[in-house]
Amino acid sequence: MICKNCGSPVDDWMKVCPNCQANIDDPGEEKVEIRLDELNTEQNTYSLGWYHVLIRFFLYAIAVLNALSSLVYFLGIPYGEFKDIVYEVYPMLNVVNIIYGFVALGIAALCIFARQALAHRKKSGPALFYSIYITSVVSNILLFILSHIIITDTTIEYGDTVLTLIEGNVISLMSSAAFAIFMIAANRVYFKKRASMFVN
Repeated sequence: MICKNCGSPVDDWMKVCPNCQANIDDPGEEKVEIRLDELNTEQNTYSLGWYHVLIRFFLYAIAVLNALSSLVYFLGIPYGEFKDIVYEVYPMLNVVNIIYGFVALGIAALCIFARQALAHRKKSGPALFYSIYITSVVSNILLFILSHIIITDTTIEYGDTVLTLIEGNVISLMSSAAFAIFMIAANRVYFKKRASMFVN
């Protein structure tokens, strides 16, 4: 080690320079202090407004909406007054909708896990948040595809009506996919700038 004051060689264990009697700073402590200052500066540079909205409202709201969505599919509400006829003619649709209802419940639980991870500054927090949108879009696409596979015979009474109801979800599916892509892209930028927050 070299004394910063006079340039004399100093043993690592020494606290005072034997030549000029200047105090020898511990370089390890200096590095830690500099790193902490950098972290504090980085965190203070960016606003945390959206982060607080996420953990205090947004993720709870998505969880509730998915829980309600699961109830909708459990009850067959998307088919309205045709529910009983649809399930009689296409019984597998009932199975698919029940499965989708459980998936929606899983997404609601994922929202709570993501919220907790973000609130406790876990490294997994941002990834869990992205997975909410990925899971939602993939499950919607699979629901749409499976429904079309099941309804192969539209000559059956109400077959065309059911298919029309399902195809009416295309616009909703496309808009939700576009929104999911936007949210993932925007939040990746947001969380990347605040990566030092999520270190647990």
